[in-house]
Amino acid sequence: MKLLRNIFPTIIFIFSLFIFSSILFLQRAFMTNFDEYDHIAAGYLMSLGKKIYLDFFSHHFPFPYYWTSFFTPFWNNELFSRSITIFRGSLILFYLISFLIVFFLLKNIKSKISFSLWIALLSLFISLYHGNLILSESFSAIAIFSLFWIVAPIVLGWEESDFRKTIASVFFASIGFWTQPLLLILFPIPLLLSPRNNRVKISLALLLLNLFPILLFFLSGQLVHFIEQGFWFNFKVYPKYFIEERESNSKIFQSLICFINNEKYFLSSFGNYVEQFQFILHLFFLFFIGFVLKKKKLNLLIIVFLIFLSTRVREIKIFPGQIFNFGIFPFLTIASSSLILLTINYYKKLKIFSFFILAAPFMLSFQTVNPIIEQSLKPGYNYHVFWSYRQDNGKILQDLSFPNEKILVYPHDVDLYFFAQRQPPDRFLYWFPWIDSVNKYREERLDVLVKNPPPVIFIGSLAFKNDPRFYEMFFPNLLNDYLLIYKNNQATGVYIRKDLLERVKPPYQVK
Repeated sequence: MKLLRNIFPTIIFIFSLFIFSSILFLQRAFMTNFDEYDHIAAGYLMSLGKKIYLDFFSHHFPFPYYWTSFFTPFWNNELFSRSITIFRGSLILFYLISFLIVFFLLKNIKSKISFSLWIALLSLFISLYHGNLILSESFSAIAIFSLFWIVAPIVLGWEESDFRKTIASVFFASIGFWTQPLLLILFPIPLLLSPRNNRVKISLALLLLNLFPILLFFLSGQLVHFIEQGFWFNFKVYPKYFIEERESNSKIFQSLICFINNEKYFLSSFGNYVEQFQFILHLFFLFFIGFVLKKKKLNLLIIVFLIFLSTRVREIKIFPGQIFNFGIFPFLTIASSSLILLTINYYKKLKIFSFFILAAPFMLSFQTVNPIIEQSLKPGYNYHVFWSYRQDNGKILQDLSFPNEKILVYPHDVDLYFFAQRQPPDRFLYWFPWIDSVNKYREERLDVLVKNPPPVIFIGSLAFKNDPRFYEMFFPNLLNDYLLIYKNNQATGVYIRKDLLERVKPPYQVK
């Protein structure tokens, strides 16, 4: 009987992993996102030996790039659907690794069962908030909820802090930082978890783990470029053009206004399944905060506050009441965790009500995600809807250029470099106003366009905010020496250099 009692949580955990991986695998081709296109293109270039920051520009932090590029040897550049499956599958694997680490750190049966229930719940709402996509927010959320599940059972008195949990928190805090630099605020958590006599060791572990990537960047010649793009550009240039800024306030003040407005929305809107789901989860997170305050343990209170803050550092990207809003995903992971944990903690007092409390988020999220699941059960349907036309555009670019030639995709359909199996003419995969504002970058592109004009150019949507021809102003003479040969609903068109018209053969023709 004792053996069965010890094995039962593991069986439940394995079953939850099966549910999670099955649902995510079904949705492996569901939805797309620009930042994910960037990761696909970067993975392709890194598979050719190109180095991020040195050979191509990015102001995003490197962990998601390196994680996904590790799997590029398994991509199939002739069967793109397989490549997308492996690309998205790498994220599933990272989820599963994180789940395993957390589960084997937990000792209490209630902790293990609660964690397994939460994984099952997460599988139902993960795609609703783009947690199934290769985005920085997905990797950030994994680091954040892993830390939360290390700490929350300690808050509830189910678990005790130990050296293994502290070292794991060093790992997840570091992953968070190398995914999103603002998650530097997670670094104090391992120190607050550990006893005073271990803090020197933990500080050393934190320092060494995070100096290692810097050392590798230095040895590979990437460090200067990483500092320029990841720090100077990220914190000095990009904020001036922050696309979601809604008012003329400072970023901090505007974020605070957004936070207050979002909190009001969370607590006062429950007119549909999505709003009801978010309302319940948010309410239970507030209950959890109340529980932490009641414990009167300052270190745990600070830890929970830092974890909460890490989910809201990009408050201006959070839109409550909406699905497919990736900004809200990290917060919903810890809010849903709070609901599971508190319900299990008080199940003896709640009795039958605990069942209804647990059932509510499952039912509400299932009602919203059910059409997506049904759609995902149709073989090839999601790939056809979200990816096939992009593969078709890549094929056109491939047909009109040679493997050793470099093409231009402008301004931001960067996954077409992968689908065309062609490289960009310079370091810039995409072109946004914040890139154009740096004279050095602009001159670099102009120099390439004059000296080595690409044989083929793909022009995607030129709209920005309310200006449908916004991107024309940056390079107004870009197409002077080109002719349009292909146009569809997804793009302005494919253009070929006038001196290469002999390449234009049916089914392509000059428009």
